[in-house]
Amino acid sequence: MLTEEFRGYGARVFHIPLRSDVVLYMRALGSLIRNERYQVVQDHRSYFAGPSLRAARRAGCAMRIAYHHGPDDGHIKGVVRSFYHRLFKALLWKNATHIWGCSKATLAGQYGSDWHGSDPRFSVVYGTIAPPHPSADARKKVRTEFNIPHDAKVIAFVGRITRHKNPMHALCCAERVLAQNPSAYFLVVGEGPLLGAMREKAKACPNASRILFAGLRNDIADILLAADVFYQPSISEGFPLGTLEALYAGLPVVGSNVPGLLEALPEKMHYLCSAPDDADFQVQRINDILRNGYERWVPGGFLGSFRSERLYERLLREYGGYLGSH
Repeated sequence: MLTEEFRGYGARVFHIPLRSDVVLYMRALGSLIRNERYQVVQDHRSYFAGPSLRAARRAGCAMRIAYHHGPDDGHIKGVVRSFYHRLFKALLWKNATHIWGCSKATLAGQYGSDWHGSDPRFSVVYGTIAPPHPSADARKKVRTEFNIPHDAKVIAFVGRITRHKNPMHALCCAERVLAQNPSAYFLVVGEGPLLGAMREKAKACPNASRILFAGLRNDIADILLAADVFYQPSISEGFPLGTLEALYAGLPVVGSNVPGLLEALPEKMHYLCSAPDDADFQVQRINDILRNGYERWVPGGFLGSFRSERLYERLLREYGGYLGSH
């Protein structure tokens, strides 16, 4: 999906699929690295980085980075998949010069709570976003598109519709809120493997007409300005960039108290978070905001730590030490 975008920036794109024959994959990747004389390889596929980093080491690559986006690798099912998981993780551990995570919670989930003192290769490299630029009259535009009255309250659920985002729980809680607030709407933004099941369940809800599905959007900044609450009851999170987007919109974030999500929120907003399955707490917090109001607040100082410029500077500094000396 991003191939043409990368090419638009002048990058070359090579396609070497990781299939069941891992040896052939490592040979092909190693040959590419050797021929192109690459000195930095960064793999973002968690433990699947193992074969890539082994190929990079054998090809003479100096900097070999394994990057983790989440605190776990999902469900490891079956004997074969469990075997590959152990093998690839062993390859990662042996061949990585750097092991990065998108948050402290991610590295703790992958390597234990004492990760920060156990190996100098570990480091947190936070995900970042550029400050959004919503369109003029974004709130009015979005509400007009979805036939939401201008004085209605909107709860936004934004993200990939997967198990770890807890979408079915979110839908159940939202239905309770809608039943108690006749002018409220629940807006679901995103796609994913559980979207179909979520849509079917929504059809059976008494207030189905006020449960709206927006699909995949590229105007998230506009969507969030049209909302009044950002709802994120995730089961687990690495470092949710959608949370940062909500903060830029000045929204209160009602969600779960999983470590990765708490890292993406200023401490003064932690009181809005609870255990992922604590429906009563979450419904009450959303109701409080809808009924009593919430003054939009953009935590500029907090968000400054996660601006894209910070990441660019970090990567240039990290990469430059290897590119300049090899």
